[in-house]
Amino acid sequence: MSWHRVIVIGVGLVAAVAQAEPSPHVRAGVWRKLAVAPAGEASEVVPELRVAPGSATLLHLPSPILPGGFTVSGGQGRVDVHQVTPTTLVIVPATEVGPERVPLAVATADQRRYPFLMATRPEVVDLEVSVVFRDPPAKTVAQQRSDFDLVGALLNHEQVHARQYQRPVRGRGQGRSAWETPYIETAVRMGGRYFIQVANRSTAPWKVQQAKLEGTSGILRVVDIRWQMEPVDQDWNVNVIVAEVPEGTRADYVLTAIELVGEDARVARLAQEVSLP
Repeated sequence: MSWHRVIVIGVGLVAAVAQAEPSPHVRAGVWRKLAVAPAGEASEVVPELRVAPGSATLLHLPSPILPGGFTVSGGQGRVDVHQVTPTTLVIVPATEVGPERVPLAVATADQRRYPFLMATRPEVVDLEVSVVFRDPPAKTVAQQRSDFDLVGALLNHEQVHARQYQRPVRGRGQGRSAWETPYIETAVRMGGRYFIQVANRSTAPWKVQQAKLEGTSGILRVVDIRWQMEPVDQDWNVNVIVAEVPEGTRADYVLTAIELVGEDARVARLAQEVSLP
């Protein structure tokens, strides 16, 4: 079947849903570009797609989508997603999406994964979204060697001699679990950066792709995320998040919200009180 014919089928599907499920709200339809981090740079926030019943949202990716390379988590029966061209998905909600946002993950042929969060907003709906790469920031100072050493030490649970947050000891059971909610085990402050160690048990690798860390002064800028499975206990993932210390921040900086998104688009919101050193 040619992509031209698939487009016709997709448009017909959109029209049928729009007629069957008219939205009671009047929303402004927008066409926009969505700038994401280039390869090798950690993203700070998972982008949101604003969808609504009675409307179709076209999502254009910069590279061809892998066969079966998109998944919707927890939105079955509420959101239909179909591929209409090698690089385009059409999103058609059957009902309003909220208050919890529905994750969408897309994998492309260039080995990139794109996580999104779908939600219905009262005043606006995305009619067409084109994903583009934003320009990488100019590098003024190379990362210090000590940064790499510290990340490696945290990934391997080595002793770090610096002021740090240490989570109360948590016993590790012997049973296997498909996936457990992550928690912050250790956080170290060195110079102008926080190095935050996140651990969780799962039977498959779980790599954090994006992290949102919100403190009393706003959202922290995440500059890097590193991951590895523990070399001894293969059921445990260790992610180290590197974030900038807000200017003028003193010790015991409180995180008020912690949201992690894995490469599989699974979203983890940590209900944990953490005071960064």
